[in-house]
Amino acid sequence: MADKIVFENRYYKIEKVYKRAGSGITALVSTGKGEKYILKTICSDMCEYSNFGDKLERIKSGYNLLSNIIEIPKIIKFSYEEKAILREYIEGTVLSEINIYEFGECGINEKIMEINESLEKKGYAIEFDPDKYIFSGDKLFYIGYRFEKIN
Repeated sequence: MADKIVFENRYYKIEKVYKRAGSGITALVSTGKGEKYILKTICSDMCEYSNFGDKLERIKSGYNLLSNIIEIPKIIKFSYEEKAILREYIEGTVLSEINIYEFGECGINEKIMEINESLEKKGYAIEFDPDKYIFSGDKLFYIGYRFEKIN
């Protein structure tokens, strides 16, 4: 694995790869100044069975909608040319790494309910996937950018 990646003519050090799919990755990257980000590159070799449409456009649409309703990481840079997104890194713990019995003690259950209620008021819903939430301090961030329109 390369230890550096270039995005918009800037080198980033790859600290950790979270997910690899075809030629795309989701990775924690850093600058020489110690700034940390999440860089997501979209797989450019779409498979025949894949019928996802324009994934970058879906992420941007999800960000634009959800950022006005719930806590999500800020998108720093968005590039159609490089098929990549640089977003804010949220220091915290992924919910899948927290014992479910501790959710009540940490106030996570209430935060999940608040997120769902906020979205429902606007006519939207998101799936509950513990890998798509980060608990940081007293905030719960959704990092998926996916949503569904509900009636």
